[in-house]
Amino acid sequence: MLTCAGPTSVHARIDLPRSDDDVIVAVDQLVGAALANDVAAVALLVYSDDVFNAARVSERFLLTSLAEGVDVVVAIRVHDSLWFTLPDCFIEGARLEGVPFDISNHPLTVQGVLTGRITHRSRDDLAATLDPDPEAIPRVEAALRESAPPRGGDGAQRRVRSVVRRHSRSREAPSDGVVAELLLCLADESTAVEVGRRMRHEGLSSGSSSGSTCSDARRPSMSRTRRP
Repeated sequence: MLTCAGPTSVHARIDLPRSDDDVIVAVDQLVGAALANDVAAVALLVYSDDVFNAARVSERFLLTSLAEGVDVVVAIRVHDSLWFTLPDCFIEGARLEGVPFDISNHPLTVQGVLTGRITHRSRDDLAATLDPDPEAIPRVEAALRESAPPRGGDGAQRRVRSVVRRHSRSREAPSDGVVAELLLCLADESTAVEVGRRMRHEGLSSGSSSGSTCSDARRPSMSRTRRP
């Protein structure tokens, strides 16, 4: 559920319920969130391949929202890169077989690319960025064998944050030796936890002034052990 009119923006998300009792509880939670935030209008998106269940949840949501004075401006079902209109919510251009959509040229996505934010077409593509780079593994392993024992404590934390900042801004990959040094530093759990906490505090996780995200910042420092 996305809000369209109100003093604040609200995004509420739930797993699609199956039983009648769960449908009632789920819909009451969604509409309750809208009322608690003084929302006047909402949009409902149901991600499911179950046409019957999606229609059942949508119908209950529309009736409850109407009774509480919350306008539902649109209600659609989404599945497999297609959107479908739901009962009692006519949308011009809707088709029984669904309408394909492609967000690759969406203005928000384009702006993210322009500001340096890395985007991916699917969760699988995002997960693939964590796959190791077969050619880089032996080089980093060799660098690890030649590396001095890692520094601990504040020194290791400062070193990791400094490298991440520098390479996230320059967009240049660090050397194999630097990657090995980072791996040794982050092998200490307390160091890894504290680095993550401080990076979030400094804003690297939500985007720096250059528009990079925390995941973007980590990518250059680990690019020697991942596929390009």
